[in-house]
Amino acid sequence: MRQQLINYIRAGYPGIYVVSGEEARVEAELKGVAEDIGYRLFAWSILDGLVDTSDGTLHNAMDPQEVLTGIADLPERSLVLLRDLHQFLEDPNPIITRLLKNVMRVAKTEAKTLVVLGCRLMLPPELEREFVVVEFALPNRDELGVVLDNIAESAGREPRQDEERDLLLDAATGLTSIEAENAFALSVVEADGLNAAIVAREKA
Repeated sequence: MRQQLINYIRAGYPGIYVVSGEEARVEAELKGVAEDIGYRLFAWSILDGLVDTSDGTLHNAMDPQEVLTGIADLPERSLVLLRDLHQFLEDPNPIITRLLKNVMRVAKTEAKTLVVLGCRLMLPPELEREFVVVEFALPNRDELGVVLDNIAESAGREPRQDEERDLLLDAATGLTSIEAENAFALSVVEADGLNAAIVAREKA
């Protein structure tokens, strides 16, 4: 997934639409991408405004039109994660649609990439060809293993390294990181330990 994003950015794609409900995982992945290719990552939400993730500097741009207009002032080699913008595209405002087109046209010449993040794809016809769509994969077994170990540690238990661990990871496969964390934690509460049957039940 990371290499795919890096390739799109290096190729000069100005707009990437990432379909995922896991904001934290996507932002962590984009931070890694930005570090790998020497970009600065900015993250926007309608409540927090635009934040430079490298130093926490806040740009007071709560409104989607403000943040889109403000992208022109960001330095070259910027990656801009737009968390809430997809909600303004479901019933699109023609001003936002036009702003996006204009911003991406300029962004392509300044090594800037806009990343719209949404739990589902919501692009009006006017923007369908402006973005490349990436389906963010669910966590793999190694990533789920990290979640499992973190829950075990927080519950004061030794991380599982036996057949039961494989059963737990099998049961959690197909869940998001947050869903897996919740299911593991619930099994600790209900069974006073990590129990694959409870995780499988929650997945079902």
